[in-house]
Amino acid sequence: MARVRANLISVYVVRPAGSGVELLLLQRPDDYRFPADWQAVHGHIEEGEPAWRAAERELAEETGLDAARWWRLSPLESFYNPENDSVYLVPTFLVEVAAGAEPVLSHEHQAARWCSLGDARGRFRWQTQRASVDAIAVALKDWPQAGDGLMELDLDALRANRRPATASSGSQRE
Repeated sequence: MARVRANLISVYVVRPAGSGVELLLLQRPDDYRFPADWQAVHGHIEEGEPAWRAAERELAEETGLDAARWWRLSPLESFYNPENDSVYLVPTFLVEVAAGAEPVLSHEHQAARWCSLGDARGRFRWQTQRASVDAIAVALKDWPQAGDGLMELDLDALRANRRPATASSGSQRE
């Protein structure tokens, strides 16, 4: 029987551009698994680490960017890995960084590109990534207002173990 794992996170990074947003894509190196694939920030959750903290850590490690706002994206990403007979459930986050922000890449990526949501969707190989971009497009259709499918996260409150999240538009709509 396949194992269920929840030890990975995805973080999609947007920055204001014109009347909308651009999405950051990171390209995997040629000598890594899935060579030259475009992706969002991805990483492992360390033992005992909350998923939101792993997302915060991976954003810093892979891009060096500071997030102005954090959201939990309603849909989880998921996939099956036949190599270890595991189904993965992946918490997905969205962050906003400053207009004009540029990443500082780690060894995990060979290139970065800011794209429109439509262009980004076309560069992703995996359906779960494209579904996340579709969810982001719905949630940010009234940018800079955030809407359906997003729950804004207060990382300071999470760190202090206070009430962690508020719905972006007054009520949580999922």
